[in-house]
Amino acid sequence: MEPCRVDAVRTHGKHLIFIDLTRDERTIQVMCNYKSFERKDADQGKEPGPAIEQAWEKFAKTVKPRDTYAFTGRPMTTSSGQSTLECKRLPTLLAPSLHQRPDNIKDRQTLARFPQLELDQSIEKRRLIKLRHGILKYLRWYLHGAHFVEVNTPIIAADAGGAVAKPFVTRGNKTSDQDLFLRIAPELELKKLIAAGMDRVYEIGPSFRNEGLDATHNPEFSICEFYMAFASLSSIMQRTEIILRQLVERFTVSPGDQLPLPEYLPTLKNLSSTMKESFPKIQFLPKLEEILHEQAELADFHFQQPLTTESLQSVIDIMPKLGIKQEQIGNDPKVPHILDLLASHLLEPLCDKPSFIVNYPAIMSPLAKSYICPQTGIELSARAELFIHGTEVANMYEEENNPFVQARKFLLQQLDSLDNTAQALERLGGSTLDELSHQQIVNLLTPGQRYYIRVLEMGLPPTGGWGCGLDRLVMLLGGAKRIEEVLPFGNLRHVIAMGT
Repeated sequence: MEPCRVDAVRTHGKHLIFIDLTRDERTIQVMCNYKSFERKDADQGKEPGPAIEQAWEKFAKTVKPRDTYAFTGRPMTTSSGQSTLECKRLPTLLAPSLHQRPDNIKDRQTLARFPQLELDQSIEKRRLIKLRHGILKYLRWYLHGAHFVEVNTPIIAADAGGAVAKPFVTRGNKTSDQDLFLRIAPELELKKLIAAGMDRVYEIGPSFRNEGLDATHNPEFSICEFYMAFASLSSIMQRTEIILRQLVERFTVSPGDQLPLPEYLPTLKNLSSTMKESFPKIQFLPKLEEILHEQAELADFHFQQPLTTESLQSVIDIMPKLGIKQEQIGNDPKVPHILDLLASHLLEPLCDKPSFIVNYPAIMSPLAKSYICPQTGIELSARAELFIHGTEVANMYEEENNPFVQARKFLLQQLDSLDNTAQALERLGGSTLDELSHQQIVNLLTPGQRYYIRVLEMGLPPTGGWGCGLDRLVMLLGGAKRIEEVLPFGNLRHVIAMGT
């Protein structure tokens, strides 16, 4: 007895019904011929009679798509050569569908309110969900083989975590006097484990950012982060290339249960052809200078230390001519925001093939180890980001493990968020940053930052970190255009609209 869901029903006369069944995306035809049913009913223990015929008539009238039945029979081949299960007993109803299935719904609002309808009618979306499962399975397999330990870090905490983003704020019934935050990233907690002696750790799970919602962003997203003691940036970049190559190969070459998905092969094969050689590396500031010289007619412009809005004013003035809208720039843009806009409009589009953008300005990466460029004197970070088709796939860097430098970077990050110099001076108690001692700087940090600085003071070994947005990775490998396509229940708007 095999339970399956009915997909289609075709009646031929009074006593013959053909039913198409689906299970795990496989379709099989069942032939229900009342005249060929076994003459002995095992459940009834008696010859078929009027009651059995009435049951058949009821079945013939009520069986419909989406019903779930159990069928008992034997395999056969029809005269047309189609493999078929010849039903030998009356099918057993396991779960009826009380609503008729609508076909080919196109209205986006309807699909947003009832996302399971889209899953039901779209084999492509179901396969994207299975592709996601396969990617997670591979990442765990790879990291396990590299001797990483999977851990779970807090999702709700008194501090939002390492990344720079607006968090979701909540309150707990037992902690109502204190704001709590959904984590932005698991970064700081994972590095605390490295400091505690766990040399290789990783986490796959959700993070939250109370910000934009568009084709590639959702406030709730899945991320994979791993941290490795004694790893350099170059070794993490090499490991990234290995992960991407093996992942693409897994779905295009490997046989067996590796989820071969023909619909996605063109996307994957195109990616595979671009991964045979080492990924090119684009230097952040030198490449920006080159583009600004060519496209913006700023032949004499050069980035210089310190990077300030004053030193970047000539670039800010011509940003609208480069296709960057004024509302994106804002009225009082900060240096990290300016550099990020320039990168997203001028550098990232260069990365159609898998490419690393390297050596970001230190002001953009407060948690990365920094160094002074010997050619320019500008403070840079030991950081790289991998882009494919102009979209960020992974972010990696050598972690800052100097508590004095990290505390200063945390405070500079706070000051950068203030509106003006007067607010900054007030925050510093009238002193300049250089006049403050390490402990005075630490006292100005958030409780979570202060705790992390104490962890660094106890000793964090040289560490390499890596983070990958899993939703975007599924989009990349599956050829999806929008992030909701790779989420079972769509983006946050769809989740809110469910059932309304």
